[in-house]
Amino acid sequence: MKNRINQLCNKTGMSGSELGRRLGLQPHTIRRYLRNETQPKPELASKIAEIFGCSIEHVVGSGQDEAPNFGHIALYGAAQGGIGADITDMQQVIDHVERPSLLRSSPSAYAVICAGESMEPRYFAGDILFCNPSRSYRKYDFVVVQTIQDEKLYAQVKRYISADDSHVTFQQLNPDSYFQIDKHNITAVHFIAGSFTT
Repeated sequence: MKNRINQLCNKTGMSGSELGRRLGLQPHTIRRYLRNETQPKPELASKIAEIFGCSIEHVVGSGQDEAPNFGHIALYGAAQGGIGADITDMQQVIDHVERPSLLRSSPSAYAVICAGESMEPRYFAGDILFCNPSRSYRKYDFVVVQTIQDEKLYAQVKRYISADDSHVTFQQLNPDSYFQIDKHNITAVHFIAGSFTT
């Protein structure tokens, strides 16, 4: 029996490395699943199914279940600003939301829920933020910054300011302050393409 993990990545445009980051897996481990050298255990298959919005059976290649609905994107838990208070467990999908039209050309898009007050008045607690990993970001763009802490992937909402050889500078809005994160601790920075106020 062959799993469909590589097929799911190809259909959504999500890279294997991005999937590995969301799952907290080392590159050599995710490659084994992508090459069908091994099957994911039920707990891992469940996480993969959540990310792609499909059944566990579809992930592992068993049964005649329905294919995933790529009209929806994964929604991750609360994302809030705050230095050292980070906030969204990117390995835990809490729901799926309808893909907005502005993300039709970004199959690897995802969404996070904003919590806390550090990015007010731009974003408020409860806002859903839509992230576009395939779009580049520039100075003053609002972004979701993904970092690894204790072998888990987390994210925080910030405003991108600049980068040098060793650090990336971000801004939070409430209170207005600037701070740096070591580049080695950052796994991804993704452009926030839009938001929805609940």
